[in-house]
Amino acid sequence: MRWICVPEVLSWQCAILARPLTIRNITVAPVSLLLSVHSSIKLYIALDQSPLQFNRFERRRLFTTPYRYIFFE
Repeated sequence: MRWICVPEVLSWQCAILARPLTIRNITVAPVSLLLSVHSSIKLYIALDQSPLQFNRFERRRLFTTPYRYIFFE
């Protein structure tokens, strides 16, 4: 029997994909914020306190991987 060396990162990624996360319900409340952006390349672009409003976001029965899942405490 011949063994093939697999990089540790690859085996780690395969283990993550083999066990997906199931999230029953995720909800993000409405968000309002003011955005200021200034950029100076060949064309000057500026947004001074432009209002951004995001409505409620909700998803049910979400299947994902913990690959990019970040815990905030």
